[in-house]
Amino acid sequence: IPGAWFEIGAQEFPIDLYYMDLNGTWTDVDADGKFNEHSSDVQPEIWLGRLWTPTEGGNDAELISDYFRRNHEFRKGLRGYSRTALAYVDDDWQHFDDCAFDLMFPSSSIEVIKDPATTDGDRYKAEINQHRGWAQICAHSSPFGHSFSIPSGSEWVPNIYLRDTNPPNAFFYNIFACSNARFTETDYMTGWYIFSAPSFHIFDAAVIPRTNGLAAVGSTKTGSMLYFENFYGPMADGKVIGESYKDWWSALGTDHDLYEKRWFYGLVLLGDPTINWWSGVVPILRDPEDNETFDHCPRKTNFRWDSIDIPGATYSIEIDAFGAVSPDKWAAEIGQTGFVQLGLAENRYEYDFVGAQRGRWRVRARVANLDCPWSDWRYFRYTK
Repeated sequence: IPGAWFEIGAQEFPIDLYYMDLNGTWTDVDADGKFNEHSSDVQPEIWLGRLWTPTEGGNDAELISDYFRRNHEFRKGLRGYSRTALAYVDDDWQHFDDCAFDLMFPSSSIEVIKDPATTDGDRYKAEINQHRGWAQICAHSSPFGHSFSIPSGSEWVPNIYLRDTNPPNAFFYNIFACSNARFTETDYMTGWYIFSAPSFHIFDAAVIPRTNGLAAVGSTKTGSMLYFENFYGPMADGKVIGESYKDWWSALGTDHDLYEKRWFYGLVLLGDPTINWWSGVVPILRDPEDNETFDHCPRKTNFRWDSIDIPGATYSIEIDAFGAVSPDKWAAEIGQTGFVQLGLAENRYEYDFVGAQRGRWRVRARVANLDCPWSDWRYFRYTK
């Protein structure tokens, strides 16, 4: 999808709000190919996520394929997960504190770094490599890097640092950094938060970057997101990133004044809008192994899965027997469930299976009143 363009004074920038607002009025007053007026009902009706690689004009097939591979692994619980957050806030925005992450995460799992003595380039490089669910970076920036204030001036971290040296390790980002998400620029930095560069070589040894990023909110112009509570608050209620992003826009009201246009009209959502940190909290099943066959009777079956490393997590298990609810069908095929046990504190369960037939089982975790995704089904059979 090509970028629609908007202009405010001398600023010209791509604007994805154009695609999200299905019934507003967009006008190009001076007929120069760029919108400069937006009126009537300006609230968005849909969310939009853009997958635009920092290379090949947005269409780097290798990077896109790698992105979907990592996305799939994350959804299956194979890339880990994290219920932690980082607010890395440079000097001019110390008052942001935890950036309203406390609406979504326990305070004990949020690291706030805002002391002017510590928010320099070196600390950023160390923190960006930590494994976290969310990270918000607040810094003066351009599409080509971040600038961190230090007593003697500033330290510059270029975009290619993420590409070539130290890929970031969180899953989701809010990049409060002017123009850093201007996706029309080659090697735009926010792109390297969510795309893994092709393998590179150090001393003739191939090194594969470890980027975990799957989505980022940023701006294609000066300005960034504010009112963070309107973004993270809906996530605390279990909304995915895209819905929360749309809610954030809607909270601005039914018209946008000049201040709001100058701050927010460059905002874009890059990556997959249909997930959030809990989407990767998927138990890995261990026993029985897939398609395992049993012949013992009574049919006492021991189910076991890997624990979720999040305090307070509990589990639900669903066990289905083929034909038990309806002849020659799984329960789900007629809109029902098999046997379900909720609220398990341990990562195991013992169950007396119903008969000499096929069975299947799956598990999901519950964290902080959020039901995380089910694992895939795993199948087994009793022969007698």
